[in-house]
Amino acid sequence: RVNDIVLAPDGGYLMAGYVQYEDVDDDILLIKTDAEGEQEWVQFIDSGRDEQAEAAAVMGDGFVITGREDSPFPPPITFGTDIVTYRVDAAGSVLWEARVATLEEEAGNDVLVDGQGRVVVAGFIGNNRNVGIWRYDDSGALADSVVVDFCGQGDAANAIIPGPEGGYVIGGSTEVNGANVDMLIAAFDASLNLEWFNNNGDDFNTDEALGIAPTSRGGYVMVGSSGSLLNFVNDVVLTLTDANGLIHSNYIRGKVFHDIDLACDMDPGEPALK
Repeated sequence: RVNDIVLAPDGGYLMAGYVQYEDVDDDILLIKTDAEGEQEWVQFIDSGRDEQAEAAAVMGDGFVITGREDSPFPPPITFGTDIVTYRVDAAGSVLWEARVATLEEEAGNDVLVDGQGRVVVAGFIGNNRNVGIWRYDDSGALADSVVVDFCGQGDAANAIIPGPEGGYVIGGSTEVNGANVDMLIAAFDASLNLEWFNNNGDDFNTDEALGIAPTSRGGYVMVGSSGSLLNFVNDVVLTLTDANGLIHSNYIRGKVFHDIDLACDMDPGEPALK
């Protein structure tokens, strides 16, 4: 399965995902093609545990990929996955690897290389799922990180892009309550301090942003899904926001009707506007 594709420095493409076997652990799969889509090479990365790449980005003349792999500790010590990040050269050979590993669950869902040449991974950490951002220098050493709990239930960053003045903007999801998951958009400054966030979506649906991009008007556009029935039935959702992640700047809520007796309440027989 291919989970991401990026334009390579030589004009070709790198696809990143995983290959699944019947009787051995899954491996990260990298496929490099030329500009016409003809395959140039295939590489597998095997840590000895199930693993998969979720996202890729160009770094120098090679690439950096992030994803998840099974924890080395069997249940009941731990359940879930660890974040794994690899830098590979133009031929797909591993130059360095980095991990975020606890006794709980973590996943790297997106990656970018910022203007300072740092590798920035976004995802979630913890069984209750808090948003996490991890920054590595060009040698793979962890420089700094931040973990944020937004609405107190469960959060995830699924996409990250450069933001204003060296910061970052993420798109993902946040669990507002037990019956409602909203799209999440949040901005961090260059020091990984949270600047603002907003959650948007239907009150009783699972709404999730899977991708985010800037717009020419200075705002953002997110693409994702909205579903009910335990998320078994989904709709595609495209959400356009302003520079602060807002869909609407102001709200007016209430009932609009013909107040025949001028009593400022809706009485039987007073029709609502069509």
